Amino acid sequence: MIFHRLGPEGYGRWALIFTIGGWFLFVDLGIHLGITRFAGQFAGAGDRSGLHRLFQTAAYACAGLFVLAALLAVGLSHPLLGRFLDRHTHPSDDAALIFLCVFHVLTAAIRTTAGIYAGLQKIDTASVISMLIGLLQGAGIWRWYMSETPTLERLAMIFLAAAAIHLIALIFLLMRTPIGTGWMPVTDGSSGLDAGLLKSLLSFGFILYVSRILVAVLTSDRLYLGWIRAPLDQIAAYHIGALMVTKAAVVLNVIWFPVYPAAAALAACRDDRRIEELSLKTFRILAAVGFFLFAFLDVFARPLVFVWLGMDSPVAVQTARLLSGWGLTAIFGGLGAIAIGVGRADIQFKSCGVAAAAMLALYPILIRPFGAAGVAAAISLAFMASGLCLLAWFRRDVVRIPVKTLLWDGIIRPIGCATVAVGAAWTVSRIFGGGDRIHQAVIVLGAGILALVIYAVSARVAGLIRDDDLAWIRRS
Repeated sequence: MIFHRLGPEGYGRWALIFTIGGWFLFVDLGIHLGITRFAGQFAGAGDRSGLHRLFQTAAYACAGLFVLAALLAVGLSHPLLGRFLDRHTHPSDDAALIFLCVFHVLTAAIRTTAGIYAGLQKIDTASVISMLIGLLQGAGIWRWYMSETPTLERLAMIFLAAAAIHLIALIFLLMRTPIGTGWMPVTDGSSGLDAGLLKSLLSFGFILYVSRILVAVLTSDRLYLGWIRAPLDQIAAYHIGALMVTKAAVVLNVIWFPVYPAAAALAACRDDRRIEELSLKTFRILAAVGFFLFAFLDVFARPLVFVWLGMDSPVAVQTARLLSGWGLTAIFGGLGAIAIGVGRADIQFKSCGVAAAAMLALYPILIRPFGAAGVAAAISLAFMASGLCLLAWFRRDVVRIPVKTLLWDGIIRPIGCATVAVGAAWTVSRIFGGGDRIHQAVIVLGAGILALVIYAVSARVAGLIRDDDLAWIRRS
């Protein structure tokens, strides 16, 4: 919708401005990373007093950081635009960037608050709120789409307003909703910032915080393209392909998101046997879902892009296929979450370091000479190397996943089942393919349903997915 209203160049400018503003997600100094772990530990130990101190400390610390970041956004917006958009400036760009910077500051606050829900195993409540806010934001974007003056400034204001409502709703329900065991208001009569707990939050989250910044640098592909002065329509097409991969990776992230607080709670109880069970189940499920998702995306990238944009875009198709390797590394993200939950954040940090080194090595080889295709290929190769290293360190330091499980459940059976399912769907789509955008959409939808049914049957027959795995996915 945004692409069609703005056009390729306008959408490319929006993608760059949105990516620049995304750096303000890091204003919390990694506090949100520690909150989920400590909330899970306090809840697992039944320490209600510790939970109260955690909530209060996070509220005081984050409030000051977020206000400071919002002021910083106002001062830095114009210099940042000058570096990446100096040849394509537009009157509404400055205001749009300011609004998007504040939007990402509020998003950081939302992430921190949602971490409390996750630590208390109440992420379903936060998810319902997110879906409702998403519908509200969609309605606002529709009104913007139908307006006579669809400026970037107005679009950014819609995102900002939705984030503000989202944060208020999360905080309100956190204070009013029964969470944990019984009614537990945010404050128990005491107030103030616990310096010792804040230090623990920062020290725990620091390594992860640096890791996330490294990941952000490595995946700021739109900024790489802006840096080398790629055409805006090419940036727009790249952004569409990257969004397709990101949406598929979100499915894997949703599955493993509850793993982190669960691992923290099990570590607090020193239940090594259940941590091992959690690791094996997480790896098997993510491999099963991940190979199917990205096999389908790779085969049907062209019709998916056509349905999304209403036209062919070779750059978007190429980007989606090349970035599939990066999306597939979300399989290793579940193991990284478990490592963080049990206190081995250094594994995540080292794997990010591997990705950073690989990107530095690949930058002159791929990115400069090949532009969008080089950026996508470099990101996939770097994160595949990082994921394999993370798996090796996880096996050495956390849970020694058997090699047989890695081969059969992580590679052979998922690839075999995905090949059968997606191959059958592709054959059927070739018979009924062609036509206009609506016809293509129906074909892709039918092929997706057919592939999913065949994959579910073949995965059950091969023993890749079990009854308790399906229950796990539903709970996620």
